[in-house]
Amino acid sequence: DTDTDTDTDTDTDTDTDTDTDVPCTATVVGTVPSDGEEGVPTDKVMQAIFSEPVEEMTFTVSNADGLVAGTPALNPDGQGATFRADAELDRDTDYTIEVTVCDDTAESVFTTIPDEIEADFLEGRTYDIDFNTVTWNSPSATVGALLVSSMPGDHILLMVEDIDTDDDLIDFVGALGYYETKVSPLSQYQCAPAFDFEAADFSLNPYFHIGPLDTELSLGTTSLPVEDFEWSGSFSAAGNEIVTLQSTAYLDVRDFSYEGYKVCDFLVLLGDSCVVCPDGVTGCLYLDIESSSAPYDAAVTVDPALDWENNTCAN
Repeated sequence: DTDTDTDTDTDTDTDTDTDTDVPCTATVVGTVPSDGEEGVPTDKVMQAIFSEPVEEMTFTVSNADGLVAGTPALNPDGQGATFRADAELDRDTDYTIEVTVCDDTAESVFTTIPDEIEADFLEGRTYDIDFNTVTWNSPSATVGALLVSSMPGDHILLMVEDIDTDDDLIDFVGALGYYETKVSPLSQYQCAPAFDFEAADFSLNPYFHIGPLDTELSLGTTSLPVEDFEWSGSFSAAGNEIVTLQSTAYLDVRDFSYEGYKVCDFLVLLGDSCVVCPDGVTGCLYLDIESSSAPYDAAVTVDPALDWENNTCAN
Protein backbone atom coordinates (compact mmCIF):
# COMPACT_ATOMS: atom_id res chain seq x y z
CA ASP A 1 0.00 0.00 0.00
CA THR A 2 1.69 3.15 -1.23
CA ASP A 3 -1.14 5.72 -0.75
CA THR A 4 0.31 9.18 -0.23
CA ASP A 5 -1.42 12.12 1.47
CA THR A 6 -1.50 14.83 -1.13
CA ASP A 7 -3.73 17.24 0.86
CA THR A 8 -2.30 20.69 0.31
CA ASP A 9 -4.86 22.52 2.52
CA THR A 10 -3.26 25.83 3.41
CA ASP A 11 -6.32 27.50 4.99
CA THR A 12 -5.37 30.09 7.57
CA ASP A 13 -7.44 32.03 10.09
CA THR A 14 -7.98 35.47 8.58
CA ASP A 15 -10.47 36.74 11.21
CA THR A 16 -9.55 40.15 12.56
CA ASP A 17 -10.65 41.28 16.03
CA THR A 18 -12.23 44.70 15.50
CA ASP A 19 -13.77 45.01 18.95
CA THR A 20 -12.99 48.34 20.61
CA ASP A 21 -14.02 49.71 23.95
CA VAL A 22 -16.75 52.33 23.60
CA PRO A 23 -16.03 55.21 25.99
CA CYS A 24 -18.67 55.98 28.60
CA THR A 25 -19.74 59.60 28.19
CA ALA A 26 -23.03 59.76 30.11
CA THR A 27 -23.54 62.53 32.65
CA VAL A 28 -26.02 63.18 35.44
CA VAL A 29 -28.45 65.76 34.09
CA GLY A 30 -30.69 66.04 37.14
CA THR A 31 -31.78 64.66 40.48
CA VAL A 32 -35.09 64.43 42.31
CA PRO A 33 -35.22 66.12 44.76
CA SER A 34 -33.26 68.90 43.11
CA ASP A 35 -30.45 70.83 44.75
CA GLY A 36 -31.76 73.25 47.36
CA GLU A 37 -35.28 71.79 47.43
CA GLU A 38 -37.12 72.17 50.74
CA GLY A 39 -40.18 70.52 52.22
CA VAL A 40 -39.36 67.08 50.78
CA PRO A 41 -41.60 64.32 52.22
CA THR A 42 -39.86 61.75 54.39
CA ASP A 43 -41.00 58.82 52.21
CA LYS A 44 -39.60 60.32 49.01
CA VAL A 45 -37.94 57.99 46.47
CA MET A 46 -34.78 59.74 45.24
CA GLN A 47 -34.03 59.72 41.52
CA ALA A 48 -31.22 60.54 39.10
CA ILE A 49 -31.54 61.20 35.37
CA PHE A 50 -28.72 60.43 32.92
CA SER A 51 -27.90 61.95 29.54
CA GLU A 52 -27.80 58.51 27.93
CA PRO A 53 -28.32 54.86 28.94
CA VAL A 54 -25.65 53.26 31.12
CA GLU A 55 -25.01 49.82 32.55
CA GLU A 56 -23.73 50.81 35.99
CA MET A 57 -23.69 53.69 38.44
CA THR A 58 -23.31 54.48 42.13
CA PHE A 59 -26.03 56.25 44.12
CA THR A 60 -25.71 57.23 47.78
CA VAL A 61 -27.73 59.37 50.17
CA SER A 62 -26.29 60.74 53.40
CA ASN A 63 -26.85 63.20 56.21
CA ALA A 64 -24.65 64.54 59.01
CA ASP A 65 -24.72 61.11 60.69
CA GLY A 66 -23.42 59.23 57.66
CA LEU A 67 -24.82 57.11 54.82
CA VAL A 68 -28.53 56.30 54.66
CA ALA A 69 -29.35 52.59 54.41
CA GLY A 70 -31.28 51.87 51.24
CA THR A 71 -31.44 50.25 47.82
CA PRO A 72 -30.07 51.94 44.68
CA ALA A 73 -31.37 50.55 41.40
CA LEU A 74 -30.70 51.26 37.75
CA ASN A 75 -33.84 51.88 35.67
CA PRO A 76 -34.61 49.15 33.09
CA ASP A 77 -33.78 51.53 30.23
CA GLY A 78 -30.52 52.62 31.86
CA GLN A 79 -31.51 56.25 31.49
CA GLY A 80 -31.77 56.88 35.22
CA ALA A 81 -31.68 55.36 38.69
CA THR A 82 -33.58 55.39 41.99
CA PHE A 83 -32.71 55.14 45.66
CA ARG A 84 -35.25 53.81 48.18
CA ALA A 85 -34.36 54.33 51.82
CA ASP A 86 -34.98 51.39 54.15
CA ALA A 87 -36.83 53.66 56.60
CA GLU A 88 -38.49 57.07 56.49
CA LEU A 89 -36.07 59.97 56.46
CA ASP A 90 -35.79 62.25 59.48
CA ARG A 91 -37.80 65.44 59.48
CA ASP A 92 -36.21 68.90 59.15
CA THR A 93 -32.91 67.37 58.07
CA ASP A 94 -30.47 68.11 55.26
CA TYR A 95 -29.63 65.17 52.99
CA THR A 96 -27.02 64.90 50.26
CA ILE A 97 -27.51 62.86 47.10
CA GLU A 98 -24.31 61.76 45.34
CA VAL A 99 -24.55 59.99 41.99
CA THR A 100 -21.65 58.84 39.83
CA VAL A 101 -21.99 57.60 36.27
CA CYS A 102 -19.04 57.13 33.90
CA ASP A 103 -16.62 59.92 34.85
CA ASP A 104 -19.30 62.31 36.09
CA THR A 105 -20.33 62.85 39.71
CA ALA A 106 -23.21 65.07 40.77
CA GLU A 107 -24.37 66.19 44.20
CA SER A 108 -27.56 67.80 45.42
CA VAL A 109 -28.69 68.78 48.89
CA PHE A 110 -32.34 68.82 49.97
CA THR A 111 -34.21 69.41 53.21
CA THR A 112 -37.07 67.26 54.48
CA ILE A 113 -40.38 68.52 55.84
CA PRO A 114 -40.38 70.22 59.24
CA ASP A 115 -42.27 68.99 62.27
CA GLU A 116 -46.06 68.87 62.15
CA ILE A 117 -48.02 72.13 62.19
CA GLU A 118 -51.01 72.64 64.46
CA ALA A 119 -54.07 71.87 62.30
CA ASP A 120 -56.27 74.63 63.76
CA PHE A 121 -53.62 77.14 62.77
CA LEU A 122 -53.94 76.28 59.06
CA GLU A 123 -57.73 76.06 58.69
CA GLY A 124 -59.19 78.96 56.74
CA ARG A 125 -55.85 80.18 55.43
CA THR A 126 -55.62 81.09 51.72
CA TYR A 127 -52.38 80.84 49.77
CA ASP A 128 -51.63 82.75 46.56
CA ILE A 129 -49.97 81.23 43.49
CA ASP A 130 -48.93 83.94 41.04
CA PHE A 131 -48.72 82.56 37.50
CA ASN A 132 -46.36 85.39 36.58
CA THR A 133 -43.65 83.91 38.81
CA VAL A 134 -44.06 80.13 38.37
CA THR A 135 -41.59 77.88 36.58
CA TRP A 136 -43.05 76.26 33.47
CA ASN A 137 -41.83 72.68 33.06
CA SER A 138 -44.60 72.05 30.53
CA PRO A 139 -45.64 73.65 28.26
CA SER A 140 -42.89 76.13 27.39
CA ALA A 141 -42.86 79.51 29.13
CA THR A 142 -44.02 81.11 25.86
CA VAL A 143 -47.09 78.87 25.62
CA GLY A 144 -47.69 79.25 29.35
CA ALA A 145 -47.74 83.04 29.03
CA LEU A 146 -50.26 82.81 26.17
CA LEU A 147 -52.47 80.55 28.27
CA VAL A 148 -52.38 82.92 31.25
CA SER A 149 -53.12 85.92 29.02
CA SER A 150 -56.35 84.15 27.94
CA MET A 151 -57.51 83.69 31.55
CA PRO A 152 -59.50 86.39 33.41
CA GLY A 153 -57.14 86.01 36.36
CA ASP A 154 -53.44 85.22 36.59
CA HIS A 155 -53.49 83.83 40.13
CA ILE A 156 -54.70 80.59 41.72
CA LEU A 157 -55.95 80.71 45.30
CA LEU A 158 -55.76 77.62 47.52
CA MET A 159 -57.65 77.72 50.82
CA VAL A 160 -57.52 75.10 53.58
CA GLU A 161 -61.18 74.34 54.27
CA ASP A 162 -60.80 71.71 56.94
CA ILE A 163 -58.30 69.36 58.59
CA ASP A 164 -59.47 66.10 60.13
CA THR A 165 -56.85 65.20 62.72
CA ASP A 166 -58.54 61.90 63.58
CA ASP A 167 -58.18 60.52 60.05
CA ASP A 168 -55.21 62.67 58.99
CA LEU A 169 -57.08 64.35 56.12
CA ILE A 170 -56.83 67.85 54.66
CA ASP A 171 -59.50 69.52 52.51
CA PHE A 172 -58.66 72.30 50.04
CA VAL A 173 -60.77 74.51 47.81
CA GLY A 174 -59.19 76.55 45.02
CA ALA A 175 -60.27 79.32 42.65
CA LEU A 176 -59.00 81.74 40.06
CA GLY A 177 -57.73 84.93 41.64
CA TYR A 178 -57.61 88.36 40.01
CA TYR A 179 -57.37 92.10 40.60
CA GLU A 180 -60.58 93.78 39.48
CA THR A 181 -58.73 97.08 39.14
CA LYS A 182 -55.13 98.16 39.56
CA VAL A 183 -55.85 99.42 43.08
CA SER A 184 -58.25 96.68 44.25
CA PRO A 185 -57.06 93.78 46.43
CA LEU A 186 -56.61 90.24 45.15
CA SER A 187 -59.93 88.38 45.22
CA GLN A 188 -61.69 85.27 43.97
CA TYR A 189 -62.85 85.56 40.36
CA GLN A 190 -66.61 85.88 40.58
CA CYS A 191 -67.67 84.26 37.28
CA ALA A 192 -66.14 80.78 37.47
CA PRO A 193 -66.70 77.80 39.76
CA ALA A 194 -64.27 76.98 42.54
CA PHE A 195 -61.99 73.93 42.39
CA ASP A 196 -63.40 71.78 45.18
CA PHE A 197 -60.84 69.04 45.91
CA GLU A 198 -61.62 65.86 47.79
CA ALA A 199 -60.10 65.50 51.25
CA ALA A 200 -56.59 64.08 50.91
CA ASP A 201 -54.07 62.29 53.10
CA PHE A 202 -52.26 64.58 55.55
CA SER A 203 -50.36 62.00 57.54
CA LEU A 204 -47.09 63.63 56.43
CA ASN A 205 -48.18 67.01 57.82
CA PRO A 206 -47.03 69.61 56.70
CA TYR A 207 -46.72 67.90 53.26
CA PHE A 208 -49.86 67.39 51.17
CA HIS A 209 -50.89 66.06 47.76
CA ILE A 210 -54.42 66.86 46.56
CA GLY A 211 -56.30 65.65 43.49
CA PRO A 212 -56.71 64.39 40.87
CA LEU A 213 -59.74 66.57 40.10
CA ASP A 214 -61.70 66.98 36.85
CA THR A 215 -62.92 70.56 36.54
CA GLU A 216 -62.97 73.58 34.20
CA LEU A 217 -60.64 76.54 33.75
CA SER A 218 -62.28 79.82 32.83
CA LEU A 219 -60.99 81.62 29.75
CA GLY A 220 -63.42 84.48 30.21
CA THR A 221 -66.04 83.82 27.54
CA THR A 222 -65.60 80.06 27.59
CA SER A 223 -64.17 77.28 29.74
CA LEU A 224 -61.43 74.74 29.13
CA PRO A 225 -61.93 71.17 30.43
CA VAL A 226 -59.25 70.23 32.95
CA GLU A 227 -58.50 66.62 33.89
CA ASP A 228 -56.33 65.09 36.59
CA PHE A 229 -55.70 68.45 38.27
CA GLU A 230 -53.24 67.90 41.15
CA TRP A 231 -51.29 70.02 43.63
CA SER A 232 -48.55 69.10 46.08
CA GLY A 233 -46.43 71.10 48.48
CA SER A 234 -45.42 71.62 52.07
CA PHE A 235 -46.39 74.32 54.54
CA SER A 236 -43.48 76.23 56.01
CA ALA A 237 -42.80 75.83 59.72
CA ALA A 238 -44.53 79.14 60.45
CA GLY A 239 -47.46 78.34 58.15
CA ASN A 240 -47.03 81.62 56.28
CA GLU A 241 -46.30 80.03 52.90
CA ILE A 242 -46.42 76.82 50.90
CA VAL A 243 -42.98 75.83 49.64
CA THR A 244 -41.94 73.53 46.80
CA LEU A 245 -45.41 73.77 45.28
CA GLN A 246 -46.11 71.79 42.12
CA SER A 247 -49.20 71.35 39.96
CA THR A 248 -49.95 69.05 37.03
CA ALA A 249 -53.03 68.75 34.83
CA TYR A 250 -54.27 67.90 31.34
CA LEU A 251 -55.99 70.78 29.53
CA ASP A 252 -58.30 69.37 26.84
CA VAL A 253 -57.87 71.68 23.82
CA ARG A 254 -59.37 69.46 21.11
CA ASP A 255 -62.35 71.76 20.53
CA PHE A 256 -60.42 75.03 20.69
CA SER A 257 -58.66 77.28 18.19
CA TYR A 258 -56.18 80.14 18.49
CA GLU A 259 -55.41 82.72 15.80
CA GLY A 260 -57.32 80.61 13.28
CA TYR A 261 -55.38 77.41 14.07
CA LYS A 262 -56.44 74.38 16.01
CA VAL A 263 -54.60 74.68 19.30
CA CYS A 264 -52.59 71.50 18.72
CA ASP A 265 -51.46 72.78 15.30
CA PHE A 266 -50.59 76.16 16.79
CA LEU A 267 -48.47 74.53 19.48
CA VAL A 268 -46.34 72.87 16.79
CA LEU A 269 -45.57 76.32 15.35
CA LEU A 270 -44.22 77.28 18.77
CA GLY A 271 -42.09 74.15 19.10
CA ASP A 272 -44.51 72.46 21.50
CA SER A 273 -47.08 69.70 20.99
CA CYS A 274 -50.25 68.14 22.31
CA VAL A 275 -50.09 64.92 24.31
CA VAL A 276 -52.44 61.99 24.83
CA CYS A 277 -55.40 62.88 27.05
CA PRO A 278 -56.47 60.60 29.91
CA ASP A 279 -59.09 59.07 27.57
CA GLY A 280 -56.32 57.86 25.22
CA VAL A 281 -56.84 60.43 22.43
CA THR A 282 -54.20 63.02 21.53
CA GLY A 283 -55.45 66.55 22.13
CA CYS A 284 -54.33 67.75 25.54
CA LEU A 285 -51.91 70.37 26.68
CA TYR A 286 -49.95 68.93 29.60
CA LEU A 287 -49.48 71.40 32.43
CA ASP A 288 -46.57 71.06 34.87
CA ILE A 289 -45.64 74.12 36.92
CA GLU A 290 -43.59 74.75 40.05
CA SER A 291 -43.43 77.59 42.54
CA SER A 292 -40.86 77.99 45.28
CA SER A 293 -43.30 79.93 47.44
CA ALA A 294 -47.05 80.55 47.64
CA PRO A 295 -47.53 83.13 50.43
CA TYR A 296 -50.44 83.27 52.86
CA ASP A 297 -52.77 86.19 52.07
CA ALA A 298 -54.85 87.15 55.10
CA ALA A 299 -57.03 89.48 53.02
CA VAL A 300 -58.57 86.89 50.69
CA THR A 301 -60.78 83.82 51.09
CA VAL A 302 -62.35 81.33 48.69
CA ASP A 303 -66.09 80.67 48.67
CA PRO A 304 -66.72 77.10 47.42
CA ALA A 305 -70.46 77.80 47.09
CA LEU A 306 -70.09 81.02 45.08
CA ASP A 307 -73.15 81.69 42.88
CA TRP A 308 -70.89 82.43 39.93
CA GLU A 309 -73.47 81.76 37.19
CA ASN A 310 -75.59 84.74 38.28
CA ASN A 311 -72.69 87.18 38.56
CA THR A 312 -71.80 89.72 35.91
CA CYS A 313 -68.14 90.04 35.08
CA ALA A 314 -66.18 91.98 32.54
CA ASN A 315 -64.32 89.36 30.51
